[in-house]
Amino acid sequence: MWLSRHHCFRIVLLGLGLSACRGGVAGRYELDIEETKACVVKAAVDNPEEAKIKDATIELMARTRVDLQLEDGGKMTSTTVLNGPESAQPQTRTGTWRMDGKRVVIKVDEVDDTRCDVDGKRLRCTKPSPGTLYSNYVLVKK
Repeated sequence: MWLSRHHCFRIVLLGLGLSACRGGVAGRYELDIEETKACVVKAAVDNPEEAKIKDATIELMARTRVDLQLEDGGKMTSTTVLNGPESAQPQTRTGTWRMDGKRVVIKVDEVDDTRCDVDGKRLRCTKPSPGTLYSNYVLVKK
């Protein structure tokens, strides 16, 4: 079967476009503390019961360093470190990620999926959490 140059070019562009959809969000991310603080404040307004611990939650998040790596092949590595007088050992988790429309879905064993809406260089994430103050956070691409 003979394909014209025009058809071959379109096939190549389609392939590049499909790989860019997945690879476009691949990279290293860190916690966007200011955006995440705004999420905590909003959650506290929505849930007066948890509003009592809003300030402590913001202080804890300000001391937390999150490093998330989304690899082109669909692997995910996340390292979290709590900075402070009694700094804990870094906690590293591995899992997978995939695109679902314009949303990144992160899967770590034995944990419900975290769903992140792509917003430019930011991922606006929602994860199931017993406390609503911790269920939304924002990551920014480094």
